[in-house]
Amino acid sequence: MEVEIHQNKSFLCKLCFLKLKISYSDAPNPNGIYAHRYPRMDEGYYRRLASFSNYPSNTNMTKEELAWAGFVWSGRGDEVKCEYCAVVLAQWQIHDVAFSEHCRVSPDCPFILPRRSQ
Repeated sequence: MEVEIHQNKSFLCKLCFLKLKISYSDAPNPNGIYAHRYPRMDEGYYRRLASFSNYPSNTNMTKEELAWAGFVWSGRGDEVKCEYCAVVLAQWQIHDVAFSEHCRVSPDCPFILPRRSQ
């Protein structure tokens, strides 16, 4: 029970995030599509994810995590930019959590504000 509560409330936890992002549903929805169980996705997630089509694979941050945190790829290394507040982040470290870094450097971002309490 405590682990389930942690997973539901601590979506910033890197271990929970990594576990959740590779989980797919076992059955398709009524439209025949298998749903991706990614925590708190918004409408723009797949559009942002598409910007990472040539994103280097040898970086410390996954394109899924970056897109989920509101970023699009700039086309240079691991540099990303928020569509909402225009903050630019790069040089990701292995222990970084994209959403947490976004909150830290741009706490008033219109993308971040409604999601901080989730």
